[in-house]
Amino acid sequence: MEDEGVKLQEANPSASGEDNRARVGFPQVKQEKKNRGKIIFIILAIIALTGVGAWLIFSRSSAEEIDEEPTPTIAAAEYTTPVPTEQEIDRSDVNIRVLNGSGISGAAGDLKEVLEGLGYSEVTTGNASDQDYTDTEVTFSSDINQAVKTEIVDELEGIYQDVNVKSGDAGEYDVEIITGYPKGYSPSPTAKPTTKVATPTPSIKVTVSPTQTPTPTP
Repeated sequence: MEDEGVKLQEANPSASGEDNRARVGFPQVKQEKKNRGKIIFIILAIIALTGVGAWLIFSRSSAEEIDEEPTPTIAAAEYTTPVPTEQEIDRSDVNIRVLNGSGISGAAGDLKEVLEGLGYSEVTTGNASDQDYTDTEVTFSSDINQAVKTEIVDELEGIYQDVNVKSGDAGEYDVEIITGYPKGYSPSPTAKPTTKVATPTPSIKVTVSPTQTPTPTP
């Protein structure tokens, strides 16, 4: 029996070799397919992770760019009242009359010098009808610049004890000022006159006796 099997194997050696290769080669093909699938999966996973990482980086950079954009601010000048500048005050066209109302000698002239130092060139002086003003009164015409009002009132309040501000008719002038008592001034008390009553001098009465006529001697 064994001899017959050997003979058959020798007579058909190709059949025996093909069967052996077929049995050996089939499992290797499956293993290669599995390995190839793993490689493809790994590659796809790497591509997916790379895409996710790139997306995260792009999203973060975009968010940072949005945060870095400056927030638009509204200029504070839109909410504040504009302060007049030096160019808005034309002092050369302002006519001012200063009247001495306190009775202090040279009061109107002193204030004139102060106003001229500020740049007001049209300033005239005089005496008020009354000389008993204790408070300083300033009257502005209705069309005077607000910047002029503020400047003059601030200057007067720095000089005089009390300042009364009026608006209306200042006559032919833009501003009329009647001076009162300056700061630190205190009027000296007026001396009251004393009345002297004359004391009557007593009169002296003189009695004259008649002279006797001498009797002639005999």
